[in-house]
Amino acid sequence: MRISYIANIRLPTEKAHGYQIMRVCAALARLGHEVHLFVPTREDDPHDAFAFYGIERNFKLTYVRCFPWMRYVTYFGRTAFFLQSFAFLRALKKSGLDTNSIVYTRDAEAVWYFSRRGMRCIYNAHTLPRRAYIAGFLARRARGAVCNSRGTEAALKVVLPHVSSIVVYNASDPNPYLGVDKAQLRAELGLFTTGPLVMYTGHLYGWKGVDTLLSCAPLAPGITFAL
Repeated sequence: MRISYIANIRLPTEKAHGYQIMRVCAALARLGHEVHLFVPTREDDPHDAFAFYGIERNFKLTYVRCFPWMRYVTYFGRTAFFLQSFAFLRALKKSGLDTNSIVYTRDAEAVWYFSRRGMRCIYNAHTLPRRAYIAGFLARRARGAVCNSRGTEAALKVVLPHVSSIVVYNASDPNPYLGVDKAQLRAELGLFTTGPLVMYTGHLYGWKGVDTLLSCAPLAPGITFAL
C-alpha cells in the first residue's frame, strides 16, 4: 500500500508530535507499506530529521517549498497558520504527491483539500480543536479515522458520526534502562543523591500541574525533586 503522510509542521521540532509522526512512518514502512512523508520547508537548510530523532531511513521524506507564512505569525496571529496550511497544500500538488496513494494526516484541512480531489484520506485524530465542529466539517469526507484513545474517539463521533474509526493507542519502545544500576543513571544526570527521588520530564505547561508538584516539595524535605 502506498501511503502519503501529510504533516504541516516544522521538522525536526523539539515537540513530541514530530518524533511521533516520524516513528509512525517508520512503523508503517516496517509493515511493508511504501510511505512518503511530506512537510513544509520552514528553514532554508533543514536538519536531517532521521539523524535528529534516530529513525531508520525506511521511508521517503520530502520538504515542500511554500511561502513561509509562519514567519509573520506576530502580525497575522492564527491567520498565518491557515495561510501557511493553504500554501503548503497547494504546493503539494507539484511535489511528487502520488494521487493514487492513501493520504494519512492529522490535519483536517488536508482531508478536506485532497478528498475533494478524489484522494482517499484517513484522519489521524490525536486531539480535537476547541471548535471541534470545524474539524468535523473539514474531515467529513474521510474514509476513516484513527484515534489515539477512546476519549478522542468519543469526541470525534460527536462531529463525525458517519466516519468509521478505530483506536490505536500511543506506543513506546521497551525501556532501555531496565536493569541498569540506578546510582549509575543518577550520576549521568548529575543527581548525586541516594535518597528518594521524584522526577518530572516534560513541558512546563500550566495545565500539566507542575506548580502543584513544586508546592509539595517543601512538605517533603527528605525527598529530592528534579524537573
